[in-house]
Amino acid sequence: MESGASFDLTVRVAQWRRRLTARYAFDQNDLDELEAHLWDEIETRVASGVPERAAFLEATHQLGAIDRLADEYRKVERWPSRTSRRLPWQSHPLIPTMLANYVKIALRTLRRHKGYAFISISGLAVGIACCLLILLYVQDELRYDRYHEKADRVYRLVKGNSANSPELWAPALDTEFPEVEHAVRLLGGFSRALVTVEDERFQEPGGLYADAAVFDVFSWPLRQGDPASALQAPFSVVITEAIARKYFGEADPIGQMMRIGGISNDAGQRDYTVTGVMAAVPRTSHVQFDYLISMATVEMLNDAGEWGTPLSWTNRMAKTYLLLHEDSDTQHLETQLPAFLRRNIQNEQYDVTNARLQALTDIHLHSNLRAEFAPGGNITYVYLFSALAAFILLIAC
Repeated sequence: MESGASFDLTVRVAQWRRRLTARYAFDQNDLDELEAHLWDEIETRVASGVPERAAFLEATHQLGAIDRLADEYRKVERWPSRTSRRLPWQSHPLIPTMLANYVKIALRTLRRHKGYAFISISGLAVGIACCLLILLYVQDELRYDRYHEKADRVYRLVKGNSANSPELWAPALDTEFPEVEHAVRLLGGFSRALVTVEDERFQEPGGLYADAAVFDVFSWPLRQGDPASALQAPFSVVITEAIARKYFGEADPIGQMMRIGGISNDAGQRDYTVTGVMAAVPRTSHVQFDYLISMATVEMLNDAGEWGTPLSWTNRMAKTYLLLHEDSDTQHLETQLPAFLRRNIQNEQYDVTNARLQALTDIHLHSNLRAEFAPGGNITYVYLFSALAAFILLIAC
């Protein structure tokens, strides 16, 4: 006689099922249904205080002897009637019952093995959470500079191992190459810039010089002002909404004056007219700034001899971006760059062979050049973290 202390209910139910399996009257669905019913009867009795062994015996007695069950299942001839009436595209009539039984069995297992279930579910939850966080990081890295409407046609012109190129390249490229729709420059040097508006005075290092066509190349919408003319005139400035609120509050900033000094290559304190207000630059941009001053200002100061380092064909000071026409051949354009530079640069020692185009959407993850606006990402990390997410999810499952 098996003692109550050594009675293993799970083992006895499994043995009972194996005995049913030996009877050809039962298929797998029948066995699942009968076992689920047996467990329901057992748990009802256990919940009312009946010991497990007694509950098992009472439940199996209520279901009946195995031979009698097999005879009853044979009488109804379940297999022919079920297959003859079900068409291939129709769902099996026992599927809802099977699913309900599977749910019952799963819940029963969880209740019987609470510690194991807690560890398994907690591990899966933590694994999924880690995967989601990693995938958010990966998605964020891959989104850089893709918000621009014409991102697939924008390229940066770089030279050698530097992201910079000489300031005079852009105007000549715009004129001489039919593939180039617009060529614009972004020029820094605002690390010590000081902005004064009436009694308000703050250091504002987030400035850039930019050509008038910059809003045709990049998707930086203006809230106020005309993007076609906002940066055409010398001493004009376009500011972000944050700068507008900081200096002008609720007043209309268009036409207001801002005195800006401390800019590299410009020793003077100069007054600039606000000609536009733009939305904040998206965080997923490799170019970040708070205000743009017209490149026409630099050209005027250069012509007047007031620009510290004269604009040239060889000093790499600006970042040059090209918006190409649809279906332009970038490789063909790159092959023409050495001859273009040699025509305009008289110094025979100057290397004209290492200028190349870099896709705008490749800058953040694939560029490892000097003189970047800010350190970028690394595509290797994206691959590693993606693999790590997959590995964590595999372990968690």
